[in-house]
Amino acid sequence: MICPTCNGREETIVLACGPDGCGFRVMPCGTCDGTGAVDDRYPTWKQQGRLCKEKRCMPIYHDLKEMADLLGFDVVTMSRMERGLSDPASLLLLLEA
Repeated sequence: MICPTCNGREETIVLACGPDGCGFRVMPCGTCDGTGAVDDRYPTWKQQGRLCKEKRCMPIYHDLKEMADLLGFDVVTMSRMERGLSDPASLLLLLEA
């Protein structure tokens, strides 16, 4: 399916700051990794990932790294699951246990 962030253009405009100040830059899209497309399951994964993040933050807040360590995930994988960029099914199972 076409990436909903870049609409298939493979790039997005972002505000980037560095030693020379801040400015807008064209960067590869972070949602589709610059491919212009996402998995057809992306909408479902995004919804499930949002649920995972809500469960992580309630009733006691746990930051992403803390919860990833607790559940045995690396922080990048868990972040991708919460953002719907990879299948969060295994994370959902652990959070519902």
